[in-house]
Amino acid sequence: MTKSFRSSIVVCITMAVTLFAAGSLNASLMTFNTYSSWNSQVTGVSTEDITNPPGNSTYQYFGKGTQSVDFGNATFSQNGALGNGFFYVIGSGFSAGLPTAPIISSQRETTGVANIQIKFDFLVSGFALNYGTKNGSNVSFQLFNGATSIDTFTKSSTGGNAYNTADFVGATDTTFNTVLIKTTDQFLNINNVADSSPFTSFASVPEPSTFAMLSLGGLGMIVHAFRRRKLLNN
Repeated sequence: MTKSFRSSIVVCITMAVTLFAAGSLNASLMTFNTYSSWNSQVTGVSTEDITNPPGNSTYQYFGKGTQSVDFGNATFSQNGALGNGFFYVIGSGFSAGLPTAPIISSQRETTGVANIQIKFDFLVSGFALNYGTKNGSNVSFQLFNGATSIDTFTKSSTGGNAYNTADFVGATDTTFNTVLIKTTDQFLNINNVADSSPFTSFASVPEPSTFAMLSLGGLGMIVHAFRRRKLLNN
């Protein structure tokens, strides 16, 4: 085996392994149970602080069905097509010391499900937040890039109080700008929302079709080098 032939094989194998590893990272949803573990895997973290209701109010009621409110670089909304619940900002210490910090709350729907959508003003690669329910129902999280669904996952909740946010979730994925949160529980609350900027190292990761074309090209290089070696030997 000539030196140039060996070099061609090494280059093609290295290219294939690198692209495969990058593609796996790019396509992988990861979830985290603690803020510290999530924070260690992301960059450019921002917080979208939910503030107490204006004046001396302990809560701010927006109405039933489709409603929204902006905090920081995000819009928090309730989709009336998914549920007809009441949409609130509940101030800290509203009931029996809870919540411990202001929350967004979708609650007491008679049709559909409690739901809160977070739409960031820019693409992100990760989000983290505290959430809670009253009765301990499961909570689903669906990530979107525009209208395209990227991933969906489900987490359990502790329950126990209508205004608690005792549970934490963090996630990283390919870039997205919207998180839709749903539960069949009568109360869904969130606060302490954070997001992370896209991973710059993922910017040049090829699509699967591009990876396939590059792999075929690499195989062609090996075949060409092998045929050339046979001709030289003859």
